[in-house]
Amino acid sequence: MPNNLSSIEEQTSELVEATVKLLWAHRDDVANGKVASDSARVYLALVKGACEALPASEKDLARLSAVCEATNVAITAAADREEQGKLGLARQGLAKIDSRVQVNA
Repeated sequence: MPNNLSSIEEQTSELVEATVKLLWAHRDDVANGKVASDSARVYLALVKGACEALPASEKDLARLSAVCEATNVAITAAADREEQGKLGLARQGLAKIDSRVQVNA
């Protein structure tokens, strides 16, 4: 029986390690603008929820928590950039409308 428990702990640690690598790659994709912030937020919540259900050690949970926090920071920054981009496009659109109104007046 102790052998099975050790095997489960090892498998869980391996899964956590793979998840940490996956989340770092995801964080990089978010930071580089390859993933929209709203999609990234949903993905992070799903992965985080699944990981919290694992019988992981405190050390593994701390690693997951750290990478989730780093990913969340990247998502927040991406959301801010996306919002600024939308505001910039809206301002450009208003400027075009203003110039047309002035020409037609």
